Amino acid sequence: MADIASTRASVRAAFRDHRVEGVPASGEYEPDKSEIRGALADNMVDLIADVAASAVAGRRVFATLAERDTWTDRPTGAVAYVEATDETYRWSGTAWEVFEDPTQTAAAAAQAAEAEAKAAATSAGEDAGRAVVAAEEVTGLVKAEPAAEEQVTTDSNGFVLSRTGPLSALFAGGRSEADEAFDGIQPTDRHGFGSARVGVGDLSIAGLRFAPDADEAGVVLCDRSGFLIQRIGEKEPPVPLPDAQPLFSKVLCGVQDEDTVIYLNNMLAVRTDAGDVRGVVASTVTGNPYVRSGLGEIVLRTERLGLTADLTVRNDDASSRNVIRLKVHTAPNPAANDEPFNVLLLGDSIVDREGGSLTEGFLGSWGYEARFIGTMHGSADQANDDDENGEPGEGRRGWTMSDFTHANTRRPPIAVGDEATYLAADKIEKGRHNPFVRAATEDDDPADVRNGHVLDFALYATRFGVEAPDVVVWQAGTNDVSAEDPATIYESVRQNDLLMLRRLRAAWPSARIIRTLPGTARSISRDPIWTDEYVLMIRAIMAALAELADPKITLCPGWAMMTQDTGYTLNTSAADPATGVIAGRVSDTLHPVNSARAQFYHAVAAYVACAASSLI
Repeated sequence: MADIASTRASVRAAFRDHRVEGVPASGEYEPDKSEIRGALADNMVDLIADVAASAVAGRRVFATLAERDTWTDRPTGAVAYVEATDETYRWSGTAWEVFEDPTQTAAAAAQAAEAEAKAAATSAGEDAGRAVVAAEEVTGLVKAEPAAEEQVTTDSNGFVLSRTGPLSALFAGGRSEADEAFDGIQPTDRHGFGSARVGVGDLSIAGLRFAPDADEAGVVLCDRSGFLIQRIGEKEPPVPLPDAQPLFSKVLCGVQDEDTVIYLNNMLAVRTDAGDVRGVVASTVTGNPYVRSGLGEIVLRTERLGLTADLTVRNDDASSRNVIRLKVHTAPNPAANDEPFNVLLLGDSIVDREGGSLTEGFLGSWGYEARFIGTMHGSADQANDDDENGEPGEGRRGWTMSDFTHANTRRPPIAVGDEATYLAADKIEKGRHNPFVRAATEDDDPADVRNGHVLDFALYATRFGVEAPDVVVWQAGTNDVSAEDPATIYESVRQNDLLMLRRLRAAWPSARIIRTLPGTARSISRDPIWTDEYVLMIRAIMAALAELADPKITLCPGWAMMTQDTGYTLNTSAADPATGVIAGRVSDTLHPVNSARAQFYHAVAAYVACAASSLI
């Protein structure tokens, strides 16, 4: 038989506020479902059934047990209170049983709870302590007698709206009470769940927490798991400034009366930082006021700069500067003499695609008589990569630097005696073989040998009837980005560059060598590759040139002298009939076309013109 005490005890046990080892509980722990069922489904249901039965069967009061037994028409469930024994009995159908009347028990329990709460509040107030005081709950508009230490607010009819004591407060169905474990106030709802905490060093509202920051003035707003949502302080923490160290050459070459263009976003490790970076090129010649600056690009005339200038790049740190001291050279236009000179273009498919034709065209327009040499003819038709009507050279599709040095063996050497067969082949077939290497001998420096072979450009020239070059343009690296990863590309490029340049110099001691590299399109795919691999590759090229310290080897920063925003093939839709706008996305991020291709070889041609003029 259920009773008030057992029901109360079972509910309190199921929803207890602490944890017994190994037993789930309320608070930060989940209640046990079986205990809830026992408390609610069993005890409470039985209690409700008893109360219902009592209400149906009725209740009578008798002076003695003998008088009770005179009730002969009693139904099952009938309840009788006997004054002589001060007991309540319930007729089971066959006998009288002592019965705890729920209605009487509930009333007595309520009176006892009220007296207990008042006594605890009085004791806590006298002690001015910190213990939690069980606060009454305002469940509606009720009239109550306030304790002497309480402040009570009522409406015009005397119903309580709020009650405030020394250690607790009741208002609008909620309560606020003192807590010995918390130095502050915690309003709770009528079920005891806290919606806010206000303390000396902490504020929590609706699951969010404001707390002091030990590292700086202010507070941080966190979620209940402690993860930062917002920081509020005397000043916001500084946003990291972009890396403003430029990737450029120490030598700037131009041509008289020709614009030289430098793109800031193509010099930065993170190209999207360009909007936050300013660049300036300024003459350092005494008395020369020539300065050019820009946020995206800098357009200048090298002859206006004089022989020296500073390339300065800065971010929003107004006091910081990143400076490259430039040696400036300007090739005469027209050329100072009309003596022809030989140019050998060595590189990948970007050389093959109009590299010779465009370079020759620019040089010719400035009065330079350049004769291009090599075993392959590049394209002179932008629409046809297979065209072979362009200038001779060595533009080899898909080749990495390791293909040239034979560190990669997929391009086999040409056997002795097969020279004529090689020369008669088309450029696709020629690109499958390496004409630059021979089998190594015991006289070769082991540092120059790769897979049993060594670069021998002098022998290459003899075998295939190629004249000695006056200027060599070495342009490769784009395909190495695909072949290598960030962990290997730096050392691979550095070692290949050292070997390639060392062997070129061994073959042609007086030749002027220009090392260059094109850029790549701005795109979702290429931007991270630029940061992760191109930057390392450019630094490796610079490191190799610094190690060689050859005054006749010059770095042409072609990547920084061509646009990244146009001049690349697009997948396009039909033009909008009203606006004429053609929407498209970059489909080929590697091979520049149109203006970007022309810009790159315009920059290369300026360095060749300076080399032909013996300026570099």
